[in-house]
Amino acid sequence: MAYNGLERAFELRSANPAAKFDQPTSSSRGLGAILAMLVLFSFFWSCSKPEISEGTRVVIVYTNDTHGRMQGCGCEHRVGGILKRSHRIRNLRAKDPTTLYCDAGNFLFGSTEPDTTQGQAIISVHNELGTSIVNISEGELEKGLGIFQARRREARFDFVSANIMVNGRPLAPSHAMKQVKGLNIAFVGLCAPVNIMRHDSTKLPDGIQVKAPIEAARQVIPQVSKRADLLVVLSTCGDAMDSSLAAAYPMIDAIIGGRSFRSNASKPWKVANAVIARAQREGRTLGRLEFEFAHDRTIKSVVAFEETMEADAPSEKALLEVVRKLLPDSAENPEESTPSKSSHTETHPSK
Repeated sequence: MAYNGLERAFELRSANPAAKFDQPTSSSRGLGAILAMLVLFSFFWSCSKPEISEGTRVVIVYTNDTHGRMQGCGCEHRVGGILKRSHRIRNLRAKDPTTLYCDAGNFLFGSTEPDTTQGQAIISVHNELGTSIVNISEGELEKGLGIFQARRREARFDFVSANIMVNGRPLAPSHAMKQVKGLNIAFVGLCAPVNIMRHDSTKLPDGIQVKAPIEAARQVIPQVSKRADLLVVLSTCGDAMDSSLAAAYPMIDAIIGGRSFRSNASKPWKVANAVIARAQREGRTLGRLEFEFAHDRTIKSVVAFEETMEADAPSEKALLEVVRKLLPDSAENPEESTPSKSSHTETHPSK
């Protein structure tokens, strides 16, 4: 407020050099000095950030397009599955407890696995995993807005979306900010527009609108970037749109994306300043990005990994018991399932 007043005084003097100003008294001179000091203090306080330790690392693990799948793939190599993923995440957090786990979207529904809980089992699993952030896309909404909101209330993690609206109002916060080792890590959520979703757009409930991602990003990313040391976009916009976003907004540091059949978690491509990465669909692999920072909070390097989770990979058996409280017939792999008569009836309703 004081700074605006000083600016106004200088503007008046410049506009009318002949204008007479009252001679300042000693008290007004003292007040002016205090105001000037406050202006300088607030300026330097807003511009400066404390230094961090050289080589500080931030670890983010991620999945995308899991479509509610908890079991392994059921394929020859029996890869993936929520139990192997849980074991990997726990091991990473044993080394670095600040490790963040996020999902790029389409994580709640879509699997052919029987789920009579309307997504409760998936939410329970992600609560156990210590999931940090999930981006909202059409897969979260396909059972209806009411069911999604019920699952959202049960979640112990953040949902974000910068471009999904319900009756003209934002469905969720555009972003979430996490503090890790003194750094501000921002996650912005973006969903593909209807023309990219194509037939998947039929999953959207009435009253839902999806704003153009580029336009939504323009309203959010420049402002968020001012407070973030690391800006990550969680996206289901697809390869071409993710590349366009990175090119349009060079303040983006990473895009963890979906809606792609190209897994590049170990060798993400780079557009402008952003690494663009995606793991294999249906939870077959787990992606990992490790960011190293200099003491002045700038990013020195990014290292990418892909955890393959083959059949012989260890798994978190205790998590299976959590799932079985809601889905008694669950197993780590499809061939191990022994569906009961009741669940068979619910999974295959009469037409």
